[in-house]
Amino acid sequence: MSSKKVWLDSKRLLEVRTRALQQLRAVDYTGGAVDIERVASNLGAAIKYAPYEGELAGMLIRTKGQAIIAINSAHHKNRQRFTIAHECGHIVFHSQDIFVDKTFSVLRRDEISSTAEDIMEVEANQFAAEILMPLPSLKRDLIKYNIDLEDDSQIAKMARNYSVSVQAMTYRVANLFLAQVAT
Repeated sequence: MSSKKVWLDSKRLLEVRTRALQQLRAVDYTGGAVDIERVASNLGAAIKYAPYEGELAGMLIRTKGQAIIAINSAHHKNRQRFTIAHECGHIVFHSQDIFVDKTFSVLRRDEISSTAEDIMEVEANQFAAEILMPLPSLKRDLIKYNIDLEDDSQIAKMARNYSVSVQAMTYRVANLFLAQVAT
């Protein structure tokens, strides 16, 4: 079965970035690792940690006007942070589109959500990247510390400073660099 990748157009990408920056302003973010649990709380979501079988990273549960972000406590802290940010993206963008019935809905964060085949998952992943590694902070740090994008140890240091995986930081920085080249 062939799959079709979904991409955000520049207008939607800017909207996702703007909404992430609004959430950061709402929690008085100044730089470094984002307090993503505070962002979730500010969005009205409670976070619950529990071990789950397999690759399930987490899920968003909505019932009777309440949002609960369930996180796999067995996963690495950085993955947990990304999952919380991803679910926050669903809260910000997808409340009207995801109800299974009138009182209960679930969005799962698992291997399917990273395939870039579902626009809601792509938006939530982009929101997670934008909020955990905000463009203004990244640009400032790349210039301030004169980061060599080909130096794995410098990228790893930036990842630690933002409390994200090296893979997430590498992907984010590469995408920012490609966006600059394209403009």
